[in-house]
Amino acid sequence: MFPSDDEFLAGKEVSRSTDFDEFSNALNGHFYPAQVQLRGGGGSSVKPRLSVSHLKISTIGLVHFMDHVSVDPGDLGSYHVNIPLHGQVVSFCGQEQVIATPQRAAVFTPGRRTFLPDWDEQSPQWCWKIDRLAVEREMEALLGKSLHRHVDFDLAFDLSTASGRRWLDTMKLMVSYVNELDSTGAAVHHVENLERALVSGLLLSQHHSLHDLLMESGGPVRPRTIRRVIDAIDEDPSIPYTLGDLSTIAGISARQLQYAFHDHLGVSPLTYLRNARLDRARQLILTSTLPVSDVAMQSGFNHLGKFAKYYRDRFDETPSGSRPR
Repeated sequence: MFPSDDEFLAGKEVSRSTDFDEFSNALNGHFYPAQVQLRGGGGSSVKPRLSVSHLKISTIGLVHFMDHVSVDPGDLGSYHVNIPLHGQVVSFCGQEQVIATPQRAAVFTPGRRTFLPDWDEQSPQWCWKIDRLAVEREMEALLGKSLHRHVDFDLAFDLSTASGRRWLDTMKLMVSYVNELDSTGAAVHHVENLERALVSGLLLSQHHSLHDLLMESGGPVRPRTIRRVIDAIDEDPSIPYTLGDLSTIAGISARQLQYAFHDHLGVSPLTYLRNARLDRARQLILTSTLPVSDVAMQSGFNHLGKFAKYYRDRFDETPSGSRPR
């Protein structure tokens, strides 16, 4: 689960004003100029809450109006994802409409009018604003060529699918590190890596206007092209490569790279990367006295629990069980 409202708001709260206009101005200052109208009858008893963190290529915030409202920001100018924690939010982007819920996010595309006419009082939302250039650059990396048109996402993002759940897990992990930004420098590194992973994951998981182009297999790939990627990974597997990064190293599209890795090595590029990280971790466990948590971090893993699972699956023993007796 995501951290509770209180856990996230405890360190990042920027507004809890009972003056609704003051709260709306704070919200607009951190996200977009928008017309916000009360539709309920909360009046002066309503205490809306806003917490925000501005990151390297995105802004993450938790917004809870505590009353029934409509929000009309028009053209956002950025890509944006809303994920309700509870309840539902009616959302429009251009001609598309979706009722966003905890199982179905809303993905907004710049250049279209965004309108949320029915945001109920029981629906705090995680709001993730993403720099437009960051999305387009990651798309170019995945395609292996320059973009000549914008990425237009479908509005409804099903979070109940396997890919949707993986993406949501990454978002939850990023939120947990955002909570640590004031207490540890390591969190900054993790958050920046996870931001890029979320952008890449969104492009690969959510349907959009360039999806068919992204799925094209392309022509045959020479072994030396794959060798460039393998050499880069083996040199330092802890580098937080996205699939787009590996495609850029190869000089081909992500789909071509995936097919080539499966044909020549029997695994995907990211699986090869993960296995290289696990091999690095095992070497550190066998030759050093570093705590397992430090080994995981130095090997490129952001999540200790997942690291332990992957390690056990690959080596049939726990990380601590690999320690020399």
